[in-house]
Amino acid sequence: MVVRGRSRILFALVISLSAYAIPMVSAHWADFLGVALAKELGSDRELTWKAADVLLAVGLQALLFVISWVVADRGRVAAVLTAALAWLPMAFVANLLYMAVIPAVFLIEADAASDVATWTEECSVPGYALDPVRAGVSRALERRGEAWVRRDDGLHYGIMRLPGCQVEAAAIPEEPMTGLYQALADGGAVYSTMDAKSGTQTFWLLARGAKSGIPLDPPDGVRPHERLPLVSKNGMWVAWIIRGQSGGASVQIRRRSGGEEVLVLSHELLQRATISLVELDAVARRIVINRDLRTFVALRFDGSVAWGPIEAPVAAQQDTFRYLPGTWLAWDAYLDKGPYRVAWPSGTYAIPRGSVITSAALDSRGRFAAVSSTTGLNIGSTPDKVLIVDTVDRSVVLRKTLPRYTRTQVAFLGEGHFAYSDFDGERSTVRVLRIGGP
Repeated sequence: MVVRGRSRILFALVISLSAYAIPMVSAHWADFLGVALAKELGSDRELTWKAADVLLAVGLQALLFVISWVVADRGRVAAVLTAALAWLPMAFVANLLYMAVIPAVFLIEADAASDVATWTEECSVPGYALDPVRAGVSRALERRGEAWVRRDDGLHYGIMRLPGCQVEAAAIPEEPMTGLYQALADGGAVYSTMDAKSGTQTFWLLARGAKSGIPLDPPDGVRPHERLPLVSKNGMWVAWIIRGQSGGASVQIRRRSGGEEVLVLSHELLQRATISLVELDAVARRIVINRDLRTFVALRFDGSVAWGPIEAPVAAQQDTFRYLPGTWLAWDAYLDKGPYRVAWPSGTYAIPRGSVITSAALDSRGRFAAVSSTTGLNIGSTPDKVLIVDTVDRSVVLRKTLPRYTRTQVAFLGEGHFAYSDFDGERSTVRVLRIGGP
């Protein structure tokens, strides 16, 4: 039946509304375009993004209307069949635009800056990458000119030391290890294993050069989700968070061997807050804690404050803060939106939107801040980056583009070297540069 006049317009309008029934499908989410759009309009998403999505939906509806109106002159059946045939490629285009192209416009900031290479490479270790092991705010091992590295097979670990980028193998078991947990100042380490049957996680202390680890059993009173030990820089003491029946928190610091000496540290800064233990220095008799995922403070064993509290202007967490006497470095661990930033006492540096900070480091003089980034999205083609910023004038002294998802770690080693992990698509390489060039 041929459709004419007002009936033709109404018929085309009804068919065009099927645009809002286009299924929007991703790996973890599915909905209809109309429903997704209605939810979006009630969200806090920026208005220009909402307008772009509304324009997309209206454009798809208008296209279906035109197709239906034109073909309706040949009959309703022909119009419906033609609209159905057009609906399939339109669904593909709608998914591509709504979930990839339009979000990329608002979430990804273009970075057309060229690479900068002012520092020269001194040595390298093919087949290895720097390991993201925790090492406290002072990074004592790195100050010695050493760093933990992991072979590309993910099973073999070692300590790379300068000069010459030599790798000293470490006797960390291949199975059932779940990963390095903490690096000590002298090259010792804490690693963890997981019992496949019970799901129990056990932490082990491996002294440098030792062939087997020593279990670190938590004391009574440690809650299951707070069984994470913090070993002192010299490996002789271990700290845990203890909660009383009233919910009050204290830190129990126990000598690992040579007696049952136990210190219990209570402080107002430990109360009514989310607490993480960051670094334990038994020689200086102080412990660094992270309070409420932002503030850092060093408490002496006698309860006095050694330094801080320092509240970073970024969303710093346990391992995204570095401290040197007179200066510090902090960076965003996680943000819902906005560019990630690295901050120091006199300034901040933001990386382009769409990328997240993988790692950051502060050199021994506090002059240079290094930051590596990777894409935080599953859309776009943003490559990884390594940047080194002069904290005095905020100039970029090194910029290196890396393949997408390299997720490199960065470290300043000793007094005059910088290390990062490179990747050529098949093999990792730890590269060590001399600060300032030749």
